[in-house]
Amino acid sequence: MGSAALLAPGHLVGRLREAYGSPPPSPLLAPGGDPLELLVLTLLSQATGDSGAALAYRRLRERFPGWADVARADTEEGAAAIAPGGLSRRKAPRIQAILRRLHAERGAYSLDFLRGLPSPEAYSRLTDFPGVGPKTAACVLLFAFGAPHFPADVHILRVAERAGLIGRGGAGEAQDALAVLFAPAEYLDLHLYLILHGRTVCRPRPKCPDCCLRAGCAAGGGAGRSGAGRIQSEAAGGSGTASRLTTRSSPPRMDRTFNR
Repeated sequence: MGSAALLAPGHLVGRLREAYGSPPPSPLLAPGGDPLELLVLTLLSQATGDSGAALAYRRLRERFPGWADVARADTEEGAAAIAPGGLSRRKAPRIQAILRRLHAERGAYSLDFLRGLPSPEAYSRLTDFPGVGPKTAACVLLFAFGAPHFPADVHILRVAERAGLIGRGGAGEAQDALAVLFAPAEYLDLHLYLILHGRTVCRPRPKCPDCCLRAGCAAGGGAGRSGAGRIQSEAAGGSGTASRLTTRSSPPRMDRTFNR
């Protein structure tokens, strides 16, 4: 695919802004919110939709008002409370393990200690918790602290792969590759725009004629092939996108602390 036909990262942000207006708010995560609440919400959102995760969180806090109550609860009762979010027997013990470890190590049910840490160290501390992968850690750091991490969920990965921004690979590598392409000040807005675009237009069965990125999209016609033909080729196992992720030319700008 010729790089001249692809949409420049800066233009991508502009086209999404023109198409959707102001960035859509996240149904679950509020910028500047409590980091522990954001962590639990993100864990509950794994493998389920926003509405299921929100309902699971609400029922958890209604049944167990304090984090100490959640930590001490019978695990089966905790799992029953978060059942609307799915995989409750997997998520409940993970949430309790995180809470118990925080209290044992820090004497409090809080992630506020992350504020004064260098960003890579904060990321490492989060991913050391059970069930916390690259996307979950990046969500907490970006939304709670405004730290320069780019969370990439399945929708973002799909859009970014089809647009030729990255190749196929793991979530952590994809996040690092995307972080290099965009300015940290754009991470939050772009994260929200790409999720919306992936849910409404660049779906598993995409609506390429309706896509604001089509003219510069590697899969949607910008590289000389129709979106349908290109994406059908990918679904059949063809090499629609690069087999490796975009090569990073410099490390991400994540070497500062993020006091607020």
